[in-house]
Amino acid sequence: MSVSPLSPGEEVSQSERVPGSLKRTLPWVIYPVTMLSCTAMFFLLGELGWSLIWATYVPVLCGAITITALEKIMPAREEWTADRESVRNDLVFMVVVQVVLPWLLSLFVAFGVHRWVNEQWGAADIWVHAWPIWLQVVLMIFLADFMRYWLHVASHKYPLLWRLHAVHHSPDKLYWLNVGRFHPVEKSLQFLCDAFPFILLGVNQEVLALYFVFYAVNGFFQHCNIRLHFGWLNYVISSAELHRWHHSMIAREANSNYGNNTIFWDLLFGTWYLPREREVAELGLLNRQYPRDFRSLLLAPCIAGLDRSQGPVETWREWLLNFLIRLDMLWVGWHEYRGVVKAARNPAACQQRVLRRILNRHRDTRFARQFGLTEALDIEEFRARLPVQDYESLRPYVMRQDRTGEPWLNPQQPVMYHVTSGTTGSPKFIPVMASTLVGLKKCQRLATYLQFQANPGGFSGRILGLVGPAFEGQLDSGIPFGSASGNLYRSTPKLAQWKYVLPVDVFEIQDYQAKYYTILRLALQERNVTYLGTANPSTLLRLLEVAVESRDQLLRDLEQGTLACAEKIPVEQRGAILRACQQSDPRRADELRTVLQEGNSPTCQDLWPFLKLVATWTGGSCGIALKSLKSKLPPDATLIDLGILASELCVSVTLSPASNAGLPTFWENFFEFVDVRDYEQHGGPFLTLDQLEVGQDYYLFVTTSAGLFRYAMHDIVRVQGRFEQTPLIEFLQKGAGVTSITGEKLYESQVLQAMREVEQVCGFRTRFYQFVADEVAAEYILYLETDVGFRNPMLLAEELDCRLAALNYEYRAKRDSRRLHPPRVCFLKHGTLDCYKQQMFKRGRSESQFKTLSLCYRRELEFDYEPFLILLNSDEQA
Repeated sequence: MSVSPLSPGEEVSQSERVPGSLKRTLPWVIYPVTMLSCTAMFFLLGELGWSLIWATYVPVLCGAITITALEKIMPAREEWTADRESVRNDLVFMVVVQVVLPWLLSLFVAFGVHRWVNEQWGAADIWVHAWPIWLQVVLMIFLADFMRYWLHVASHKYPLLWRLHAVHHSPDKLYWLNVGRFHPVEKSLQFLCDAFPFILLGVNQEVLALYFVFYAVNGFFQHCNIRLHFGWLNYVISSAELHRWHHSMIAREANSNYGNNTIFWDLLFGTWYLPREREVAELGLLNRQYPRDFRSLLLAPCIAGLDRSQGPVETWREWLLNFLIRLDMLWVGWHEYRGVVKAARNPAACQQRVLRRILNRHRDTRFARQFGLTEALDIEEFRARLPVQDYESLRPYVMRQDRTGEPWLNPQQPVMYHVTSGTTGSPKFIPVMASTLVGLKKCQRLATYLQFQANPGGFSGRILGLVGPAFEGQLDSGIPFGSASGNLYRSTPKLAQWKYVLPVDVFEIQDYQAKYYTILRLALQERNVTYLGTANPSTLLRLLEVAVESRDQLLRDLEQGTLACAEKIPVEQRGAILRACQQSDPRRADELRTVLQEGNSPTCQDLWPFLKLVATWTGGSCGIALKSLKSKLPPDATLIDLGILASELCVSVTLSPASNAGLPTFWENFFEFVDVRDYEQHGGPFLTLDQLEVGQDYYLFVTTSAGLFRYAMHDIVRVQGRFEQTPLIEFLQKGAGVTSITGEKLYESQVLQAMREVEQVCGFRTRFYQFVADEVAAEYILYLETDVGFRNPMLLAEELDCRLAALNYEYRAKRDSRRLHPPRVCFLKHGTLDCYKQQMFKRGRSESQFKTLSLCYRRELEFDYEPFLILLNSDEQA
């Protein structure tokens, strides 16, 4: 037979250099010859006077060297050749788990358990010491394998044991060294089955040593990447041909061939499996991203379902932190949540106690003396003495106390103020007392506990929380003011702060483009984000837009450990932020480069694949953005409402992701309600929590420990059910005359003032207009009829935008961050107002009481403006 010469550059594999006759013979003889040689070497070294430990480990080492060489010469699969990283990790497993750990366990048994057993019951003497050593080893193999068989079956059947055993099934290629890839806990369980009982029985050390030689070298062959044929031995020993099927990715194939040394028990119990017509296809676990390194594999069993789908692997520090969080959640559930549940069975009694507590705390204030609130009052007396308040009626008390330090509204000075937009041009400064912080923190702990119950996995990784700045300035008194969400973020216990992705300094960046870029830069370097929290879902959509807009710069910053917008960050915040960005991560940048490639629209799942929990507002106008966000989340992520949160107070805590409804914070604040229909007709009657009806809509009024008495929130809530005897409420919308698309809370009075100023600047007079909030498009539309031929929509829109930004703090913030688009102007034909009136009159509106609503939502429009629009040409639009 002629052999064609090799072409230039063509290589010959090791297996092709083996002569043809040997190729046919070696697969059949390698296993029996090697096993016999190692056994013979054990006896020979013993005869030569070598110590038992050397007589044991030298044959095992020679077997390993032989098998390593044969894997190079005649591999079963070329693709199963091990890479250096795998070899390095499996060497660690071999030394730590297969050598050191059994040695330590043997010492413990020999000098601890064995001695104690002997002292209690005397030395066991039931082992067959008189049998030949080889026969004792055979008996030991069969008995040990019986116990190991059932442990192995249980490891495939029971989830907790499988999480440990999955470490051994994680390789997607088999070679002799990864036979040692077992979790230390599982290895300890195996020790209890194969060595421990025999040590207690007093089995001779020489028998144990020979058993170990057979156990080790046979195990090497089980996993080896050598082309072997076992023939009839497949019915005697647990061979490589059988064991490869046990490592199949397909569960029904892997749930077979459980034998460790012998296959006898599989034959007896019907789990023997060896197809003749094909080879095993894929090995390993369904999750192809299962950890590979030693450290991560030790922690992998802590994560349920990791064998099936990707998930973050905890470091030891993270594991300890998560353990402490679980303990903390148990404490909150037992110590605080149980008390809330008990109080919810009688909300009326609890509310009366809360009101008396608040009145007693404020009885020495000037406000209390002015309205006769200095004594214990029941609810009816309280209502009779004090009319409904809003911030403008309370503002003089707040500001006088801040200037003088005297108890005008609260008995002590606030520790800070929460700032938000007001109905006038001035922001609202909501007092925050020490007691307020205590109450807010309790609400935060309860909300966290309920979120943890909804999806504990959300707290297993890093937390990406997006809030307002905790510090925005200070009043003349020196008392600071900032956002409620930022203050809570900053005051969160250290246990949770260690999990935060973003340092609090990020939220104090004034430049909104720089702020969003920095947030995303820091968030992208963390793959292990499992929790996303933000008040408005539009914020997350904006981050995804920034990821596309700034793709190249973000990837460059990740690769180099830099921050492109550093110069736009104030010096006071820059240091902490740059330290958080200084770690370069080229691997993460490469991973994101595929996700962010041109033309792609990245999702939250693309950027943070382990995301488990998203907490945001889901009701009211936020539902519009939420529809878009849902498609961008992982399918198994839990979406839960944040509850009704305001600068004034935490109104409710969401109990379950199944509903937007939340439990009012009745243990902390006093609540009153007025049915929407009754309020719009005659302003009452006022109802308490226990008087609400499921399915009805109500205006909300609150009394808090921070001096907000009978305070009109201008919110409409709907009762969605009950928890015990307490109604569950859901935010429906802002009340009449107030709109909010992304949290700007725009008041009708602000629109009226802005339009008056715009008329003077642009030189026109208005006949009629409506400023309409379009939640879907995230913009305001001005429908305008003028009495002159003014037709400059661009100028008008710019001027109106500037005036509203000057009048409303939150509007400016939402516009700067691009969560709210610029307003759009649509001019109306002459006579539109008359047509509008006629339609309202036909619908039963009284002419004497008729007035237009200058601010409303598009979904509330009662008139179709489309036929009355003036279509402008390009010159007019410019």
